[in-house]
Amino acid sequence: DPQHRRRAWAVLGVHTAIIGIACLGIVGSVEHVATALGVPVFFTAVILAAAATSVPDTILSVRDALRGNHADALSNAFGSNIFDICICLGLPLVLYATLHGELTLDHSVAAADVQLLQLWLFALSAAILLLMGLRRSLGTGTAMLLLAVYLLWAGFIVHHGLLSQAQHPAHVMATPT
Repeated sequence: DPQHRRRAWAVLGVHTAIIGIACLGIVGSVEHVATALGVPVFFTAVILAAAATSVPDTILSVRDALRGNHADALSNAFGSNIFDICICLGLPLVLYATLHGELTLDHSVAAADVQLLQLWLFALSAAILLLMGLRRSLGTGTAMLLLAVYLLWAGFIVHHGLLSQAQHPAHVMATPT
């Protein structure tokens, strides 16, 4: 029915606009918190924005898991993260590079932070994949271990952010856009 199709497109458009406005709010909030705490936006984004944008995926995965759709719960989490890395990171970088040229980190502190972040992400991803491959089952113990890994990750980010702030206060202060 053409009327239902138009209505569906209108609903999709309105909800996409709402999501866009919410994302803008998240960005502003992350910058504000970073400025208030005197830490790099990079660190507040890794913890706060990542958590905030993962809440809808978490809700969907919990709903699927409670309904017994375990494969759906897992595929939602993996698919969402693959999309985030490939599209949500890749597309903005391609657009920036197309419009402004190559993206370079302007000081050694940021470059070192990104390299350290890459190493941690690789190590944690390998550990989680190994854990899931060896356990072959997901239960309370695995869930608690995954929560511990996330808390270790968040602790590292907070510690490193505070350490960077103490060592290079002029370089790590957040600058609102």
